[in-house]
Amino acid sequence: MAGRGLVIAELSIAGLSLNLGGRQVLDHLNLDVPSGTICAVVGESGSGKTTLLRAIAGFVPPDRGSIKVGGSDIAGLSPQDRPVTLLFQEPRLFPALSVADNVSFGLRVRGVGADERRQRADALLTRVGLGDRGDDQIDGLSGGEQQRVSLARALCVQPEVLLLDEPFSAIDAPRRRALRSLVSGLQAEHAITAIFVTHDVADARALAHSIAVLVDGAIAQVGPTEDVLAAPVSETVADLLSIEV
Repeated sequence: MAGRGLVIAELSIAGLSLNLGGRQVLDHLNLDVPSGTICAVVGESGSGKTTLLRAIAGFVPPDRGSIKVGGSDIAGLSPQDRPVTLLFQEPRLFPALSVADNVSFGLRVRGVGADERRQRADALLTRVGLGDRGDDQIDGLSGGEQQRVSLARALCVQPEVLLLDEPFSAIDAPRRRALRSLVSGLQAEHAITAIFVTHDVADARALAHSIAVLVDGAIAQVGPTEDVLAAPVSETVADLLSIEV
């Protein structure tokens, strides 16, 4: 893994199966995300979208299958040892820490010195439009600002793969578009490999290079975004994407 800047890595998932409470949540799921691209995972509630992200991040162990980043299987690694960061639907920030300390928290856990932590946090806060808020407290930020802090924190540890679990769902439309544009810009700037879970086809169209449609824990269709939107393979897929066939 390179020391400076984000590493370009391919994410490859093969035969991933996971049973929770007697229910098959993921069923021999296969998905490849090319290096430096964003794949939007779309599916109805309960289809396994968030569970997929949690399995990649290491929070729930799959029953079988492989998860590879850059060709290396990470399925046996603990969450903190995986080159993966998960950005949750709601900001999970520490109210007792300043904005900058929240952003650099992962670096602190990894033993990075205070000066470098602050330098990297300030650089990312500037990039997300909060360069003058590093010493502020979290409770003084709006919901959209908190989500931008969460994004900066996710990027601060320089992950090889970024996972986003509906990060715009609780944000109003104007701020949603602005944050979507910010994520798109950061992805292009750093060539981030990412999986982005969403219910919103507009988000997928704006951000994703490819779309994977998840039905009952398996991929029903995957391909370039415009190809999938133009030619859904079934009525089920079309319904999920709100497309008339």
